[in-house]
Amino acid sequence: MSALIIVCSVVVLSGCTKPSAIYGGIDKTDFPELTEANLEYVHEYRGHGDNWSAVLFVYKQKGAVKFKMKEVLVYNGEAPRPTGQLSTEYTFGDAVGGSGTIISEAPEKGIYVMLPSMGTAAFAPNTSAKLLVKWSTHSEYFELKPVSD
Repeated sequence: MSALIIVCSVVVLSGCTKPSAIYGGIDKTDFPELTEANLEYVHEYRGHGDNWSAVLFVYKQKGAVKFKMKEVLVYNGEAPRPTGQLSTEYTFGDAVGGSGTIISEAPEKGIYVMLPSMGTAAFAPNTSAKLLVKWSTHSEYFELKPVSD
């Protein structure tokens, strides 16, 4: 009986997707502006839904009044990868905003780097964000949670 339980456990665990694969292997070191020495802070947030996963970096340069956000989306849904209008809307504590772009050709790995945005509201690093992704005639809403350094 115990051998059957061990075999079943291995099958269930081996069928799981690695969390890093869901997020396309995205890391802050992929973006030079997130590793500059003159940064006051860089905070990372991650979350996913059925079709999309997102990595959001919130960063601020020393002496700057506004913080900036870099948003990276990874399409994990069914083929074909989306083209056309792609937009996001987020609420992040008291900050609200979003980004949008027109995609003429789908990226090979399904990784979409959105245009950066800026925030002026006070930033609370442990606050989770809500993200709405819109593409074609579809939309998906999910939460982004802080990633500890």
